[in-house]
Amino acid sequence: MATTTFKYMHYEGVSVSSGAYVSSARIQFGFDADTIILYNATDSAKVFFSFNGADDHGLVGSSANNFNPRTLHLKSEKDIWLRLDSGSAQTVHVEAMRNS
Repeated sequence: MATTTFKYMHYEGVSVSSGAYVSSARIQFGFDADTIILYNATDSAKVFFSFNGADDHGLVGSSANNFNPRTLHLKSEKDIWLRLDSGSAQTVHVEAMRNS
């Protein structure tokens, strides 16, 4: 069985406390990630994410709200913005990888 070696990797845990996207990206990878995994570690409120800082492109839910706390995106992106749906601050773990 072949193994996958990732040329670039980024891992970061981010505290999200605002209900609006801020002017600059919360996470900047420094490379075009082809796989992005988001995980809501606090797991009590929904966190939306954006690839342009204006539009909601998806959410990282919580099991308390009957949403999957993990999200996987196979998309080429360099930056990601995060915002709360409601509630108290959440910690979101973000992994970004590129294997080419």
